[in-house]
Amino acid sequence: MATQLPLMVFPRKRDVTPDKGRPGFGSPPHVPGRGRQTERINSQLTELQRSFERYKASLSDTFAGTEPETVLVIEIAGSVNDFRQAIDAIGLEWLGEWDLADLEPDDDFYEEDSNGLPNGKSVSGRLFLSMGNDAALRELLSLWNIWVSNRPFPTGKTKWRDVFTQLRVIRRWGIEETLQETGMLERWSELVVHAEPGQRERFQVEFFYHQNQAKRRQNEVLIQRLLQTLGGQTIGSAIDLQPIGFHAVKAELPTTSIEQLLTQVQQPDSDITIDLLKFSGIMYFRPTGQSLSMQTDDDGEPSEFSAEMPELPAVAALLDGAPLQ
Repeated sequence: MATQLPLMVFPRKRDVTPDKGRPGFGSPPHVPGRGRQTERINSQLTELQRSFERYKASLSDTFAGTEPETVLVIEIAGSVNDFRQAIDAIGLEWLGEWDLADLEPDDDFYEEDSNGLPNGKSVSGRLFLSMGNDAALRELLSLWNIWVSNRPFPTGKTKWRDVFTQLRVIRRWGIEETLQETGMLERWSELVVHAEPGQRERFQVEFFYHQNQAKRRQNEVLIQRLLQTLGGQTIGSAIDLQPIGFHAVKAELPTTSIEQLLTQVQQPDSDITIDLLKFSGIMYFRPTGQSLSMQTDDDGEPSEFSAEMPELPAVAALLDGAPLQ
């Protein structure tokens, strides 16, 4: 009898706090002073620059004709209203944002009690994603130097003053996140252990959504090239749903290539040699839904599905076309 597989594969369960709007954050958390913040963020920006330079130097001919870009993760404590305009003002491309409700407090960022002392509660914040190139990163560093020297910000860019004051983390989106967030790292690790010779695996590649249609088409062409270098391919046409900002394509790779990818994920950025893992346009690798296999009898003929009432309680799911951010 064939095994019954789920029609859909969901990522790991996690609690998502509904977006109550900016006023819901309450009193702003304690943030470090200018001297301490300068020390903290200088080291992060130095590593960001080094990482981006290593990334550009490692790009192969497969990326010819594409401008080197990187996805920035900007995490702040508290909230900053209308930050999207500040992102646009320096040439970064807005990719999305979401609430962070359970940041661990530390000596620099914490919620205060009535006496101004740490109360031990989690810190609320926001996480912003944006895509930037060389010029945008230079502009970002220029604004940071303005903040460090406590000079006035240019018109239209004053939001960055608040962002730098409240900034906890600034870094590049990592290849580990493209696999870990959706459980693909664990799924693929288990798959390669039990894979049969010549076996191939299908999955979904979800892109960061670009408002520019030409960039979306460019990503579709590039992912085909990258998969082909590993003996894989795309399956069917890409899904491009502008109203909900969703862009993805179904893909297929030999399990031997997936094993190579897993080996590379364990290496630092400077040692990454597989082009697919260097592609900054990929947000997530996701599982695809499974097919429902028909039960067969002992003679191999399809059997009828039982019309009897199931003994177990029904399981239902509410599906929404708009990704949660």
